Amino acid sequence: MVTDSADQRVPAEQQTPFAEEMHRAGRDIPQYFVTATSDNHHGVVRYTELVTGGCALGKSDADIATAVSTMVKQNAAFDAQRRKEIALFTKNSGASPPPSADPRAVPGGQARTSGKRT
Repeated sequence: MVTDSADQRVPAEQQTPFAEEMHRAGRDIPQYFVTATSDNHHGVVRYTELVTGGCALGKSDADIATAVSTMVKQNAAFDAQRRKEIALFTKNSGASPPPSADPRAVPGGQARTSGKRT
C-alpha cells in the first residue's frame, strides 16, 4: 500500500487502519509512505508502479522500501530545483521560461510527430 500522509482524498487515517486490519487477518501488506507532488497529495501512481514492479519481480519489502525512499528523495530534489527555476523566471520576467519538466515536450512549441511527412 502506498500512502501520502497528507493525502486529502483518502487520508492516511483511513489507509493505515486498513493495512493493520489486513495484518491482523493474516495478510501482511507493507505500507510505504511517500510524498506525492499533486496538489491534494493523492497522485501516487508512479510510486505504486514502482512497488507493483518490485512485487512482480519478487523483490523483498526492504528492497522495495529502499527504491521508494530513493524515488521520494529524487522527486523532492527535482521539485526544489523546479521551484527555484520558476522563482528565477518570475523574478526575471524577460528571461526565457525554464525547460519543461515534461519529457514529451518539444522546444519551440512545435508538435512532436511520428517523423513521417504527409
